[in-house]
Amino acid sequence: VDRSGTRVGMIGEPDDAALSNPRLEPGGRRLAIHRAVGGAFGVWVMDPVGGSATRLTFAAGSDVSPIWSADGRSLMFESVRSGTLDLFETQASGASEEHLVLRDAGVPLSASRDGRFLLYQRNDSKTRNDLWALPLGADRKPFSVVQTTYEERGGEFWPDGRWIVYESDESGQFEIYIRSFPAAGGKWVVSTKGGTQPRWSDDGKELYYVARDRSVMVADVSTAPAFSFAKPRVLFKSQSAVPELVRYVSADGERFLVV
Repeated sequence: VDRSGTRVGMIGEPDDAALSNPRLEPGGRRLAIHRAVGGAFGVWVMDPVGGSATRLTFAAGSDVSPIWSADGRSLMFESVRSGTLDLFETQASGASEEHLVLRDAGVPLSASRDGRFLLYQRNDSKTRNDLWALPLGADRKPFSVVQTTYEERGGEFWPDGRWIVYESDESGQFEIYIRSFPAAGGKWVVSTKGGTQPRWSDDGKELYYVARDRSVMVADVSTAPAFSFAKPRVLFKSQSAVPELVRYVSADGERFLVV
């Protein structure tokens, strides 16, 4: 859909295989999704133009929530094939077998553009869902980014990696927060009446999210002379009864992928 909520196209045909979590490759040439075929979820790659789909993983357990690496060469995803939420990686070309990246990790959320960090969501019996980061260099020692007694989820790196956006229920309902990364520092609340599914524009000048009434919101963001953002405004209201809709914003900020 465009910025007014008008449908401008469709990728592929209607799908009864529980297609979900679409993520566009950097550059927009391919689309990663997960689908349930034969009783198990697997990671697939689609052609956004023609709609053809290729399956990449075939484990008996569920492989879900794929995200792209910064260079678009691989996909990271969560899998329960071993009984825990493990993090795996596979080449997007399908040229090699997937390999384990981190055991008992959680849901991959976002890879920083410089390829240095992976942001993921990990569940803890005491603190519920928290945000963690995994360095992708030689020293792959995870560290917590936001870990409180509240629920933190759905994070994404700002384009230059200095901030992350995420949702938290620390106010009593889910709102959209921005905070510095990797060190804790500045923290801002963007939404005012609830918010989920935060997404940055490609240039980091706009932040999008879904409000409680299913409106897709946008807030203008500035980083000079200091970090600031404008009051969020409504772009359009979704016609679907499901509020979690926006999965990716196109590079020009003019189109939104909606399930």
